[in-house]
Formats: sequence, C-alpha cells, structure tokens
Amino acid sequence: LAKYHVWVRRRKVHQKPVLNTLMIGLLRRQKWWQDDERIRNVIASFALPIEAVLALRAAFDSVNYARGDHIQVDDWLESVGEVSEDRPAYVTWLLDLVDLQNHSQSHMDFGEYMAMVTTLCMFDKHELLRWVFKAVSGRDTASLDKVGYDTLVDGLLKHNPLPHARSAFERLFRQHCLKKSGDIVFGAFCKIADKLPVLTFTLLRFQGSVMDKNAGRDFWLKKKLQFA
Repeated sequence: LAKYHVWVRRRKVHQKPVLNTLMIGLLRRQKWWQDDERIRNVIASFALPIEAVLALRAAFDSVNYARGDHIQVDDWLESVGEVSEDRPAYVTWLLDLVDLQNHSQSHMDFGEYMAMVTTLCMFDKHELLRWVFKAVSGRDTASLDKVGYDTLVDGLLKHNPLPHARSAFERLFRQHCLKKSGDIVFGAFCKIADKLPVLTFTLLRFQGSVMDKNAGRDFWLKKKLQFA
C-alpha cells in the first residue's frame, strides 16, 4: 500500500460494502476510469461517495490541458494559488508522502492525485504538523536537531506573506530543546506552533485551497468528523 496510509485515520471495515461495489460499477462507465488499486483504496479508506469522486475528477480534468492520463504538477499548483518561482517545500513533502511513480515530481495520474488530495484534506492541524515534522526528521527519528529545525521552519515560512520575526523561532527553540542533546521533539514543536501561529499559515491556506477546489471545504470538514 502507498505511504499515505500511514498518516490517515482509516475505517477497518466499510459500513456499506454493497454500495461501494455498486459505486465502482457506476464509475466503470466513466470514460476516464482505470482499474487502479490506488483509486479503490482511497474510495474504501475514506468512504468517498460517488459525487466526491466525480468532483475530484472534474478538478483533475480542469488542469488536464493535454487531455491525457497525467496532469502537470505545476499546472495544478497554479490552480490552487501556489504560484512561485520555486516550489514550496511543503508541496515537495506532500508529493514525497504519496510516493509519485514519476520521480521528478513533474506530473501525476488520477490515482496519485486522489491519494494526494484526500491525504492532505483529511489532516487535522496536529496531523499536518506531524507530517511536516516527519518529512524532515525521517520516519525512524523522534526528534530534530537545530539544522533540521531550521529546515522545517524555513520550509514553512519562505512563502509566508505574513510578517514574522525569525528571532522568535530561535528563542523558542532554545526554550524547548532537550538540555542534553539540544534536539527538539514533536510535542515541543507543537507548542512552538501554538505560540507562533504564523508558522502554519501557509500550510493551512494551502490545505483550504485544495479543499475548495475538490468537493468543497464543507465536505471535507464533515468527512473528518466521521473519522474523529
């Protein structure tokens, strides 16, 4: 299974397996349908209704200018307002998380798009922080050294339009790092994010824009409540 399953809340048993089978049958009538295991996994994991799947496909098609099986990642980023000369670090971390087959991360197919969108939209704030923390620290490491902390903070602040003082992040690192190792653990990083909300501004804005373009923010907020 794709790496994104590590990060999401997942129902062990679908409550309505018959309806899910019927929905797959209806989706097979769509010209774009491919029997992609990743699409099936996303639908089953999040109990997505057919309306949501079609909404995600419509968003995918809206930037599928070549009318092929893939879209350009940069075209998609532009559609959700992420326009910059260099790709934000948190976008690269997201593409790494869903494990694109295209290692240059220049394009993606619909199964990859579904995995990426649903993973991002289903994160709550705590999970967003855990995702970016582990993106920098690595899955086998429970803390960040000062270099890793700077990489993470810079990745979240570089494209942030809000005014912020870098010195505040330095001060809080010194307050919350472990005395012996000088590293910072995830719980302490969350405290820093609570004290300095500017740290998560671009991340939450990015998530909200993706929600708006894919079935709508209300849909995802209600869906997250089902898995709370």
